[in-house]
Amino acid sequence: MQVQETKSRITKKFADPKLNGLTELQSSTIEYIDEFIRTQQLPPTIREIALYYGVTTKTISGRLLGIERKGFLKILPRISRGIILTESARLYLAESRDVV
Repeated sequence: MQVQETKSRITKKFADPKLNGLTELQSSTIEYIDEFIRTQQLPPTIREIALYYGVTTKTISGRLLGIERKGFLKILPRISRGIILTESARLYLAESRDVV
């Protein structure tokens, strides 16, 4: 029974952006990056993300740095498509799909 409770807590943590420390915009950005990678087979550029959200590249750079600090992605400096989703992001995405 305790294993089930632990799994339930983990599921809630990753599925609910507020419990894992993500804002709704950060959560949405992770989902957009994942969808882009799945459809295009490569990560988006900062400019592509900015165009999608209708904001500046500076705004997206700041948002990505915040997501990186929380451990959900890795940014490779000076590489145009250098955005890598971490294992934490993959768990979050898998759990959020299961909940929905």
